[in-house]
Amino acid sequence: MSKFNKEEAMARLLALKAEQERIQKEIDETLEEEVNSRRESYNIPVRFDGDIIITDPCYIMNKKNDDRFNEKGYCNGPSWWDFVSKTTTTECDDGRGGTYTRYNMPKPEDYPDCRLKVKEDYTSESAYLIGKHGGRQPMFSLILDAEWKAYQKAQDEWDSVPHCDWDRCGCGQDMSVLGLKTFLVGDTIYGDWSCTTFNSDTEEKIGEFCADAGMVGIFLLDEVLAYNPDFDYHIERPWTTTLIKDFHGTVELRLKRKEADRKYSDLNDYDDSVQVVGQGNINFLAGQTGF
Repeated sequence: MSKFNKEEAMARLLALKAEQERIQKEIDETLEEEVNSRRESYNIPVRFDGDIIITDPCYIMNKKNDDRFNEKGYCNGPSWWDFVSKTTTTECDDGRGGTYTRYNMPKPEDYPDCRLKVKEDYTSESAYLIGKHGGRQPMFSLILDAEWKAYQKAQDEWDSVPHCDWDRCGCGQDMSVLGLKTFLVGDTIYGDWSCTTFNSDTEEKIGEFCADAGMVGIFLLDEVLAYNPDFDYHIERPWTTTLIKDFHGTVELRLKRKEADRKYSDLNDYDDSVQVVGQGNINFLAGQTGF
């Protein structure tokens, strides 16, 4: 049994605490910047003239411009299994009286150069102390490590190039790259939405829409159909898309803020609410009515 070293144990704990504080600070700064950038896009009216739709921008994407998957539905990107030289398989019961072959993730023990992981194998001093703090020294293989890095490089190269229009427009942040000229897009803040649109004057229901990607967008239907002639959610899936015909006026995403002392570390604790407000020949109000 190894002798307990109080100084070494204290060094590990301090390293763990410092790493946790660094990560938490990065999270808080990132979220604060993200939330502030979101707020800047609200309460700005945009003029629309024509038939408009309210929906999540992810719904209008042209799938013909998507090369992420092959005809069988498999990803065209790099596969981990193409990079590893040692694999094992296990025959598993499929629950229907048959079997299927499961490929097992390779382990350092599968390689001839397997050895105990030493300090030089870690990427940083804190990573070494945290890994060592686990109590069990892990195994390591330079061959497997090189294969993993090669796969990561290939994956990074694949991810650096947009493979669908959702990637090209920055997940709905810049619809102009798809040829749209008049639109309004914003974050719902709450995440996924199930929404209802009402006539503000008569309080009658106009339609519904969803925000599956946590975003809401207002578009001219003619521009959407020019970009994606196959778009028909306003007809075939009316619960996803509100259609307002012959609208002439302004639309804004209205952010209603509630001031409160809070940190940005909890994404589920929002003090703001978002509504879609239209003012013109048809006045309407839309907001969250479900999840």
